[in-house]
Amino acid sequence: MARYANFDSARHERRSFRNRMLLLVGCLALAGALFALCLRFCFGGTGAWLDPDAQSGTLTGMAQSAAAQQPTYRIVANQLPLLQNGVCSVMIENPASNRYDAVVALSLSGGGEPLGVTARLAPGEEAGQMEVAAQLEPGEYAALLTFDLYEPGAREASAQVAAAVTLRVPQQSTEEGISSGVSSPAPKAAP
Repeated sequence: MARYANFDSARHERRSFRNRMLLLVGCLALAGALFALCLRFCFGGTGAWLDPDAQSGTLTGMAQSAAAQQPTYRIVANQLPLLQNGVCSVMIENPASNRYDAVVALSLSGGGEPLGVTARLAPGEEAGQMEVAAQLEPGEYAALLTFDLYEPGAREASAQVAAAVTLRVPQQSTEEGISSGVSSPAPKAAP
């Protein structure tokens, strides 16, 4: 019987080792499956994998298009300028990111002579107000800010852009010569 005791002990050790290895392989398989599921749900399935056939660059012909070659100009201006006492609050800025100088003209959308013109604004400069000689009736007018763009140092405009704005002319208050943007009703006569 002692002879069989060693045999049982060796078989028990082999079984124990095999069970531990199976448990280890099972845990690794479970961890791999969880990792794959996590990748699938975190990256949206097969659509998130990179395309092995993708190439860097632009679509054929897009780089040569005229729109891609034209320079851009950023406009910063008051969309609702107020005209009071011959001064219009245009609040125009030529951002420092622009490469062109600008001269800005304010005119009514119907055409005609400009109501007012700014001095030449270099990138990074601004014009808060513009003098206007024309007298307009109170109300709102469709107007146009036309930006004549100049290369720095050039005497002639190299481009022109425009922005539509609504010019507001408030009613003049007779009290103390102050104008306001809000019209008040006329006082009613006493009975």
